[in-house]
Amino acid sequence: MNLNATNITLPVSDIITLHANVTGFNISDLSLSKNFKLMQLMDDEFIFGLKNLTGSFLANYEFVTDPPILADIGELNVTIGNNTI
Repeated sequence: MNLNATNITLPVSDIITLHANVTGFNISDLSLSKNFKLMQLMDDEFIFGLKNLTGSFLANYEFVTDPPILADIGELNVTIGNNTI
């Protein structure tokens, strides 16, 4: 699954503004156990859970602050393996 580019401008107080761009966001190899109830509905509550969740998340990012104190360009890669929530 690929998502479109996202541009973010985030003012932090009156001191600094963060301009960020995220592109190439990709989710791959996402899976979870089929032998587990995703949600259990009860009278006045519900239980939500994931078992054996695996997957990969990848995104390219760049950011710069105004005034230009901090800046970075990079790739974020997160891999999740056999987690139960």
